[in-house]
Amino acid sequence: MTPSDTTPSTDIDRSFLFSLKFFKLLPDNEAREAVASLMEPVSLAAGQQLIRQGDKGDAVYLIEEGNCEIVVEKEDGRRFTVATRGPGEMVGEMALITDEPRQAHVLAADPVRAWKLASTPFTELVRNNRDLQEFLTELVASRLEQADHTADRTIGRYRIEHKLGNGAWAIVYQGRHLGLQKKVAIKMLKHQMAMVPEFHERFIHEATIIGNMQHRNIINVFDVEERFNTIFIIMEYLEGTPLDVVLKQEGPLDAQRVVDIFRQVCAGLAYAHERGIVHQDIKPDNLYLLPGGRIKILDFGLACPFGSENFEMEGTIEYMSPEQIDSYPVDARTDIYCLGITAFELLTGKKPFPGSDIGKLMEMHLNQEIPDPAEFIDNVPPELSACIRRCCRRNHLERYQSAREASQALDSLAGDDRVEQGRNLSSLFLLYNDEQKAAVTSLLEEFSERARAQGIELRLADFENLPG
Repeated sequence: MTPSDTTPSTDIDRSFLFSLKFFKLLPDNEAREAVASLMEPVSLAAGQQLIRQGDKGDAVYLIEEGNCEIVVEKEDGRRFTVATRGPGEMVGEMALITDEPRQAHVLAADPVRAWKLASTPFTELVRNNRDLQEFLTELVASRLEQADHTADRTIGRYRIEHKLGNGAWAIVYQGRHLGLQKKVAIKMLKHQMAMVPEFHERFIHEATIIGNMQHRNIINVFDVEERFNTIFIIMEYLEGTPLDVVLKQEGPLDAQRVVDIFRQVCAGLAYAHERGIVHQDIKPDNLYLLPGGRIKILDFGLACPFGSENFEMEGTIEYMSPEQIDSYPVDARTDIYCLGITAFELLTGKKPFPGSDIGKLMEMHLNQEIPDPAEFIDNVPPELSACIRRCCRRNHLERYQSAREASQALDSLAGDDRVEQGRNLSSLFLLYNDEQKAAVTSLLEEFSERARAQGIELRLADFENLPG
């Protein structure tokens, strides 16, 4: 007999339900009432099965009376009781965020009364309730950060280790590739975004844009995974500091560092622009300084094709170009304007248009030219001052027409270009026996051909008769 064979009273015991931790985590009484209305009472006799290992997860159960045993069944048929759940606790909670197969059996150790919350109506309720979407994100985040089992913290080929940051759109975790044991950054879209089709599409769009770009000054994307009713972007893990934090820690940067940063960002933007992509949100927060001085451009969440019109006023107002504010078509010159504002701030420690009043900031971007950075600090090279001011001309026809042109304007100030000219080295070790040598040779020949097609140099060293 299964729980569905019973016909208990359908009266909802709100006093019990609302006392549970699960309900206390819900955002307000309205949400609690909405979820409570979906609950169905279930009764089991001792020995009855509530959840079967391997079945699709379709409901969570909140126990009111009695105890349940969590039993894991091995491939050879042996069973092991791994935990017990009693009054006030729940079982099967992962069904609210994924329909993946159940990881264990759940059996009634004695007579049990529980409340069933089916995942399908709950998901439909969540789709129309922003507060519940935030709750779902908290539920997933809690699971990812506290789960004892690696499987509950695994996203595709990657394992989540700990949280790095929490933004408006996403939560970012440090993770690790399970096979290569390589650090990665894992960006999880919050459910209040993932459950809105346009934001869902934008997140995928961002991953697709960056995934198709391979440049030393643009962050690399390795994978996109969908799990727990949301999306995860797996990116390279960066050691270093965003430039807004560098500014807070060190204050204004010297002219030579600003020139170096400016030229590196221009290199990355030129690469993106040649592929028809406008970043739209260049600012210190989205520029990452790695040890050794290399800059990486982050967050292509607002990126769009040349000629797009910014009807939603998307971007960061302190750095936004006049054409973004006016919803005119954007192109390379839009990013050049944002970069000019960023360079002004890095050099002076101030934004050219101060204040927090959005309306006034918009008016200044539309109606004023930025001041000369030399008015704020001494010893600014004239070439750098002129470059920043030209980047930020209100009339886009008066700006540099490409990122490469903007970079060339500072050729005379360019210092040591070792950061731009540096090369990377990756090692791969293949352990094999004599019988596998032909297969390894074939694999290496195929890999070598593909590497050369990408301009990558492959060098091979053989080590024979290793111990063990």
